Amino acid sequence: MTHAATSAPSSTSRVSSRVASVDILRGAVMVLMAIDHVRVYAGVPAGGPTPAIFFTRWVTHFCAPVFVFLAGTSIFLHAERSSDRAEMTRWLLVRGATLVLLELTYLRLAWTFNVNVSEYMLAGVIWMLGWCMILMAFLARLPIAANAAIGVAIIALHNLTGFMSRGTIQAIQQSRVGWLWKLFYFGGGISIGSGENPNFLILYSIVPWIGVMAAGYAFGAVLRLEPRERNRACLRIGLGAILLFVVLRATAVYGDPRPWSRSNGWLMFLNTQKYPASLLFLLMTLGPAIALVPIVGSARSRVAGWLTVFGRVPLFYYLLHIPLIHLVALAISLVRTPAATGWLFANHPLAPPPVPDGYQWSLGLLYLVTAAVVVALYFPCRWYADLKARRKETIDMPARLVFQILSIATIVALGPTVLAQERDNGSSLRQLAAAERTSLLEAREAVWRAWFAGDVDALGRLVPPELITIEPGSSRFGTRDSTLAASREFAKSGGTLTRLAFPRTEFQAYGSVVILYTTYEMDIASGGKTTSERGTATEVFVRQNGRWLNTGWQLAPAGRQP
Repeated sequence: MTHAATSAPSSTSRVSSRVASVDILRGAVMVLMAIDHVRVYAGVPAGGPTPAIFFTRWVTHFCAPVFVFLAGTSIFLHAERSSDRAEMTRWLLVRGATLVLLELTYLRLAWTFNVNVSEYMLAGVIWMLGWCMILMAFLARLPIAANAAIGVAIIALHNLTGFMSRGTIQAIQQSRVGWLWKLFYFGGGISIGSGENPNFLILYSIVPWIGVMAAGYAFGAVLRLEPRERNRACLRIGLGAILLFVVLRATAVYGDPRPWSRSNGWLMFLNTQKYPASLLFLLMTLGPAIALVPIVGSARSRVAGWLTVFGRVPLFYYLLHIPLIHLVALAISLVRTPAATGWLFANHPLAPPPVPDGYQWSLGLLYLVTAAVVVALYFPCRWYADLKARRKETIDMPARLVFQILSIATIVALGPTVLAQERDNGSSLRQLAAAERTSLLEAREAVWRAWFAGDVDALGRLVPPELITIEPGSSRFGTRDSTLAASREFAKSGGTLTRLAFPRTEFQAYGSVVILYTTYEMDIASGGKTTSERGTATEVFVRQNGRWLNTGWQLAPAGRQP
């Protein structure tokens, strides 16, 4: 395959480009998240009364929607690499349960620095993520279109509850199953134990967030499109969501329990409901994020590199940043307002007592502490990201079971299921069965012929997103993007493959991975002339979901003859 002639990739690989887009976005929301959580311990009110304070809170509204949406995308990418549906289901169930457990134990302590669990428990964002992943264990078995339909329907229609009377809603919440309604949608407090006062506070209900995650899962299919199609789709979806937000918010016909009018002022135009997240809140936040995917995917600045580090280890960052912020706030209080230090041991972030007089920080101090915390977190996050890159799987930390969900960077070509199969086989050299050998050779020839025919649809099914090629005469590695583009260009040039032969092929099989060492000969007709080429090739194939995928190759032409 003469891919080198027209291959000119602009990024490391198709998947790495996409992971860069996702990781940069995810890293950005992690930084924004730090702003909001510093605000909690700074005693600064959420959303007012000045424009500066309003926007300090408003910019952090992007965190949860983007975080949950991209978690769904991560599930899609992991499912794509898994050859065992049952294992995928178990994977989601265990990781979801682990997140729920982390919220109720470690994170509860990190937020409060107290152990009064009978008085205060919080169902926060990690709790919600866990339950949504548990539900995705079942939704991921459905077709992508079904997930898209379910996700969009939940996001678009859940605000129909706004047409219910206040009395009806109160009756539902006070019924025997009112606690279940609060868990799934309304949020609020639940009394657990003998006390009358609510002590289990639900900040993030399951709906509409399960819809956001299901939509993010379906969005994974968009990321599999060709670059131009993918970018066009992202812009259409993102800009369309922004336009719909503007229209619905301006007309106040639907989508948020707090309708806007000109008398409210223009700041209130952006003041949509987060708990539970309204349709307009999600359009306002997810729209810009999706529209930015094509832009951030090509970012190569130092800032993008820093954000990528955070985006690759989001849960690690999350587990560290809350206690670190809390400790920094304690240190500042001991120096600045020692008499108010006890407030920092209250039931944050949802049920602390009023901020003590003289305690509230200035916005300048808030942002200074945020910057210091983010810089401090960069170094352990970079260490952990490097560790994951070296080990290929996340296998340390008590929360290791959930890292692959929240970090696309840990999902490599040979994902956990394939690696487990290799371990079962001892990763030792094995003999291919006759049927395996036949199907593999057919797949290999199909890749070559699809490339020379310019059949990018067929070729796209035979090579995975993580494809890497080493082409003769080029200092760059080839990618799936560049390979498909080169195939199209070859077909447009009028070239035709008239003969293809593989005189000799040797196999090395290790578990689900087979390496082919091949000599090839071919004739190419173009412009009324026929050129013969021969050479050697090293090709890697992986067996996934009952079919062979060509994950990489290196070509070494020995010469051409007219």
